[in-house]
Amino acid sequence: MFDSWGNSTLQGIIAHDVLDNYYAEQNDWYNAWDGNTENNGDQGLAEGSFGLFENSATTGEITPKLAVGLIQAIVGGYDYYGNGVRILSVVTTDTVDISQWGTNGTGILTGYVVLTHGGNDSVSGSAFDDSIFAGDGDDFVDGNAGGDRIYGGSGNDFLFGEDGDDDLYGNTGDDSISGGAGNNRVDGGTGWDVLLLEGTAADFTISGDGAYLVVTAVGGWLSTVALNVEQVVFVADGSIFSLANADPTRGNGGVAGGSIGNSAPVAANDAGVIVSTGGMVTVNVLANDSDADGDLLTITHINGVALSADGWTGYIPGVGLVQRNADNTLTIHSLDSSPGPFSFTYTVSDGTSTDVATVNGTINAVVGSTIVGTSGVDYIDGTIGNDTILAGDGNDQLYGDLGNDILDGQGGAYDQVNYDGFASEYTFVQNADGSITVTNATYGIDTLLNIDGFWFFDEAAWYAASDLVVPAGGGATIVGTSGVDYIDGTIGNDTILAGDGNDQLYGDLGNDILDGQGGSYNQVNYDGFASEYTFVQNADGSVTVTNATYGTDTLLNIDGFWFFEEAAWYSVSSLV
Repeated sequence: MFDSWGNSTLQGIIAHDVLDNYYAEQNDWYNAWDGNTENNGDQGLAEGSFGLFENSATTGEITPKLAVGLIQAIVGGYDYYGNGVRILSVVTTDTVDISQWGTNGTGILTGYVVLTHGGNDSVSGSAFDDSIFAGDGDDFVDGNAGGDRIYGGSGNDFLFGEDGDDDLYGNTGDDSISGGAGNNRVDGGTGWDVLLLEGTAADFTISGDGAYLVVTAVGGWLSTVALNVEQVVFVADGSIFSLANADPTRGNGGVAGGSIGNSAPVAANDAGVIVSTGGMVTVNVLANDSDADGDLLTITHINGVALSADGWTGYIPGVGLVQRNADNTLTIHSLDSSPGPFSFTYTVSDGTSTDVATVNGTINAVVGSTIVGTSGVDYIDGTIGNDTILAGDGNDQLYGDLGNDILDGQGGAYDQVNYDGFASEYTFVQNADGSITVTNATYGIDTLLNIDGFWFFDEAAWYAASDLVVPAGGGATIVGTSGVDYIDGTIGNDTILAGDGNDQLYGDLGNDILDGQGGSYNQVNYDGFASEYTFVQNADGSVTVTNATYGTDTLLNIDGFWFFEEAAWYSVSSLV
């Protein structure tokens, strides 16, 4: 029944069953038949309180029990405080504190029954035996002393039993549960659930796995049997113990708060991630994950620990730091982690259900500045030195970082080099031997072999190698787009056709033809100062610009100039 919390009919049934305690039945097993074949309503026996109405032993009048008022309040959505029977149904506030309330009865129920509903609730129970139903939302429930029964309902809940023999049920969601001192029973339900233990690992003995776990405190002050939990956290030092046989889809929480017919996401393991000591690499772990309903998938936890608001984890021993980026890729910062294999888990959510997968990879030491990939799919980061990265077979992504690097994709159907900045900040030259030379003033001069494409982080843009690479020596023909372009030539004799849009062209060395073509304003950028160049208007309307170092350029459809060292702009008419 508790799996269906949120259903008003079942809420009424639960409330009625609990209210039977008020009538101090002699039969603790709630057996409706007392051995008397006549249903005489004898309140001294079990049958006296079953049903929503009672037959008065003195007047014979049939009157409604207090359960009727409770059910009406639940259905009507208003608060109910039945202090006489210690029942609260709270709708209008998310905070309930009965920690200072005393007991007003004896028998099976010495504490209170608290029902909350939607919203993120905070409930503090009494010092007696409470039954607390938190309902929907991300709830915080503290049973305080007494033997409490606490139900988290749907949502990501924090449930604390404190002292006493407690039963705690997480139901749906990613719950954190602590039984406290006493003999406790815990059922995490579905979701990624964490058992919190007050102490360090040395203070407890643990046996079992995520399906069935037994925890005993040294000294015997705690004994907890836990079902359907995925992880244990020792609160005293924050250490984490991940359980074998962890399964967030297993448990009793499949109905509460869930969408009917929702298919859980399927997270697939990722392997072959390679990062150098002190380096970082970005991995799209969701690329091989799926959801049958087509729901948007997000990453919520790393190693079972919820990510911070800005996507960071704490330090993960043997890995470093992991960051969830805005696009739900993960960036691994290896920091000073030692070389060797590493792994961590991540939790993927479709908004209702979750699944867990493992990322496996290797932190490579930089030995002789040579990094060798595997025969599978690799993500390889270089160092700030002059690296040689040999990617091996597989479809690989390489990042050389600073230095003059040799990046060889080797085998595989597709190999890619990733760069910081924008494509316009680099020059690309095809060499006679088929290699590509890529030059940037900050990141150095790289030599590439067997590379098919490029990704530029700051530009967030992909280019095929053929889009950027031009032959050495003879220059290149470079064609712009219909938008705004910033086009760099080569050290050869180039022809740059800018296309439509307001464009900026830079021919570099060589005798270049620079045609702005369409657009309301096109500009040519030059090194040095305007005084170092000569400008001549030709009969056909073109402009010839001459410099002893940079060559003789022919310009068409150009409106202005910028000189880098002079940091000055000129119109064409002011110089030509």
